Amino acid sequence: VDCQQNVGSYDPNDKRGFPLGYGSNNSISGNAEIEYMLRFQNTGTAPAVNVRVEDEIDLSTLDLSTLEMQSSSHAYVLSIEDGNKLVFNFNNIMLPDSNANEPASHGFVRFKIAQKANNPIGTIIENDAAIYFDFNAPIITNITLHTIDENFISTGTPIVTPTCSSSFTINPINIPNPSWQLIANPTGTAPFTYEWTFNNTISFQTTNSSTLYTFSLNDSTEVCLTVTDATGCISTSCQTYTPQSTPSCNATFSTNIQDGMVDFTAYTNSSFLIYNWNFGDGNTGSGTNPTHYYTASGIYYVCITASNMLGCSDTYCDSVIINLPIPNNCNADFSIQMMGTNTAQFTNLSTGGSGQTTYMWDFGNGASGNAQNPQYTYDTPGEFVVTLTMSDSVNCTSTASDTVTITTNTSNINLIEDLKISPNPVTDLLQVQLNLIATSKVEISIINMTGQRVRQHQENLTDGNHRVFLPTNDLPIGMYLLHIQTENGLKTMKFLKQ
Repeated sequence: VDCQQNVGSYDPNDKRGFPLGYGSNNSISGNAEIEYMLRFQNTGTAPAVNVRVEDEIDLSTLDLSTLEMQSSSHAYVLSIEDGNKLVFNFNNIMLPDSNANEPASHGFVRFKIAQKANNPIGTIIENDAAIYFDFNAPIITNITLHTIDENFISTGTPIVTPTCSSSFTINPINIPNPSWQLIANPTGTAPFTYEWTFNNTISFQTTNSSTLYTFSLNDSTEVCLTVTDATGCISTSCQTYTPQSTPSCNATFSTNIQDGMVDFTAYTNSSFLIYNWNFGDGNTGSGTNPTHYYTASGIYYVCITASNMLGCSDTYCDSVIINLPIPNNCNADFSIQMMGTNTAQFTNLSTGGSGQTTYMWDFGNGASGNAQNPQYTYDTPGEFVVTLTMSDSVNCTSTASDTVTITTNTSNINLIEDLKISPNPVTDLLQVQLNLIATSKVEISIINMTGQRVRQHQENLTDGNHRVFLPTNDLPIGMYLLHIQTENGLKTMKFLKQ
């Protein structure tokens, strides 16, 4: 009698005993052999080089001389230590971790052992195991339980033999290798353990109902599946896979064009083909559904070559027409004409722009305007950086800057008698040397070519020679204006940041 219980989810590292027994005490008869199955899985983050399983046999209830090894997932070396400890050494197993290869991360070993003769009614047989992955601490399995009993099935109660089946299908998958998907379709009580065997030589165990296998294109392969369900029911079924004929290499493709981005899709009647693409602009690609970006309008002759490992090859070419949208350009520019000593006429020379275009002027002294060709009168002398910013309805923006020099009072003498800057070009620190003829508040500013003030220094200086140092190490490379504003005038110099 082999009575089992239905179980749900399970630990991948566990121990199971068959027959499971009857009732909550897992009752079995005194002459029943017990078959133990030890399962392990590498749930770490790297392959396990070695796996060791230790199982201590209770010699008071089990007869070690009747030990009979059954199947296993991998080769191992068995030794008996301390008179009753079974040690299974899976040396150099290189068991993958479950994140990298879940189906191959499992392993198992099975063995059968008889009871001691004349175990009395009520004898309890318990067993567990320790599983070591390399040098990690052991994983201790659950404890199996059997109780020796008799007459544990009531008279007249029918004995129901658990049933299960192990049918499966073999389906090709669309990858560039002769690989096939094995799909188990078992019946019975979940969860199931699947053991696949190929030509009675290659085998592996997994808890996944679906797995991949690469068949030889020239040889037939006998595939067998052994299913063990939660009740211990075992079923085996086999079928022979016969390779298909050499696949044809019919190549063609379709396109989905959005401006310069093209999605290509290859079409074929085979799952064993490799695709190589020539996109006609000097670039190549591979795969069934590549996406390619063209940077210029034109007609491109695109070719796809489909091939397989048996030497079949076919090339198909077609034209792809690319029409990129015309880029929007806008360029701000203007000229300056002095109308007397302090009035400037600005002529807008900007080009490009789409839709409604606006112009914004910054006259360099805090005043602004939005006329297309403004005229502006300055009321103080100095040099002013004028900036024009143009914007259109498709978000194109451009700026231009130039300097206006105003001398409204020629009787005024600029307080700066001498001005020098060094070095020019400058890298990290700009030195400003100036000679004042009178005490004045001095404001020194660095202006970029878009009219933005990027550095400012203010100081009250007496008459005489002075040196002011301005850091420039954080400024972008380019041309800059240096403004030195005194109480009655402005001087401007250009320098290059490199």
